[in-house]
Amino acid sequence: MKYAFTLLLIFHILPTWQFEYGTNQNFYMKDNFSNKKENILFIHGFPMSKGIWRSQLQVLQKSYNCFAIDLPGYGDNTKSVNFTHSIDSYADYVHGYLLENDMEKAHIVGMSMGGSIALNLMRRYPEMVKTLSVIHTSAIPDTNEEKINRDKTIANIENGGLSNFIEYFADRLLSPSASIDIRNKYISDMNEASKEIVIAGYKAIRNRPDEFETLKLIEVPVLVVAGNDDVGSSPKEMKEMSDEIPNSTFEIIKDCGHVAPLEKPDELNKILLEWFDNKMD
Repeated sequence: MKYAFTLLLIFHILPTWQFEYGTNQNFYMKDNFSNKKENILFIHGFPMSKGIWRSQLQVLQKSYNCFAIDLPGYGDNTKSVNFTHSIDSYADYVHGYLLENDMEKAHIVGMSMGGSIALNLMRRYPEMVKTLSVIHTSAIPDTNEEKINRDKTIANIENGGLSNFIEYFADRLLSPSASIDIRNKYISDMNEASKEIVIAGYKAIRNRPDEFETLKLIEVPVLVVAGNDDVGSSPKEMKEMSDEIPNSTFEIIKDCGHVAPLEKPDELNKILLEWFDNKMD
């Protein structure tokens, strides 16, 4: 069985972990891997990379096989040439990764755009999903007005406004209570994405499919996590999404915007650990 993974900054922060190089720019926790453990796959948001999950991987890998991926063009994944960026194609990529690594089923965790991908995967490849966790995620598509605004933003980025976009993105999506260090880290992580990938990912979000009507058809347990200061995916919107899912658990994190893994890692870790432990009983 092949497992693909790679090295990134997080590894220097957490030197006790052991890793090997692979070919698909993804990684898993080698040190504690066991065929007897359940597999959890993490999908990052826009325009982030697998490194956003550094705290969750450190904590959860003690009890579970934790896999994190870079979507094509993000982080260390250079597979962006001839790749059509859409929520469907990202979900296809995740599906292919699961098959390549002989994971018949996995617990899927997605944040923001990663949550949209997770919902898409759930709808189109339900046989691969054991449980679903969506964080800061919208199940509804953009309105026409929102699409027009995104098009204006894309035009600004194309005309040299990437730095302004990233600064605005951080100020809009982080909680007002977020520290300057968190803001700087968020901006630094986003700056790792190229202008082309930011535009491609933003277009994918703009054109994301409507998943709301299929929520009631989900048969696996679902965890829905919101930040009470999130203006990207509001707590109200996420609660409405949770209410549509037959077997769902809704959690809200205080003083948190749109980036819980970075803003409130300990609180998110506690929610995930308790939820997974309960589902494994």
